Amino acid sequence: MKLIAFNLSKIHAEKKSAISSKNLEVNSNIDISSIESTEVDLLKTKEDFLEVSFNYILNYSEDYATLEFSGKMLLSVEHKRAKEILNDWKTKIVSEDLRLILLNIIIQKTSIKSLELEETLNIPLHLPLPRVTQKKEESI
Repeated sequence: MKLIAFNLSKIHAEKKSAISSKNLEVNSNIDISSIESTEVDLLKTKEDFLEVSFNYILNYSEDYATLEFSGKMLLSVEHKRAKEILNDWKTKIVSEDLRLILLNIIIQKTSIKSLELEETLNIPLHLPLPRVTQKKEESI
């Protein structure tokens, strides 16, 4: 399975109120809204193409802030696997291995934009950034 394209169609960021506590939590929800077979005329391969639509929401506790993303990704998938995925999707089932792949792609592709929006709105980051610390000297 290969990611061919990833496009966002909606980006919404809103800071709703002032922080009232230091125990702010961020909850995330990723919804796969559709998986469909599609044709791609520019790419001639033996694999099938699947278009996956999604919604990704980051909600801060206490109704403090919300970040929302909607979009589509295009995947190149082996024919047999594509048929399995589409058959499962008829009953809105996504296999665990596919679900993990899709969620990781969505998180990876939206994280940088999320951090940028959080910085712009001056809201706490939803994930920790690496920090450099001073090495403690060893005593003799």
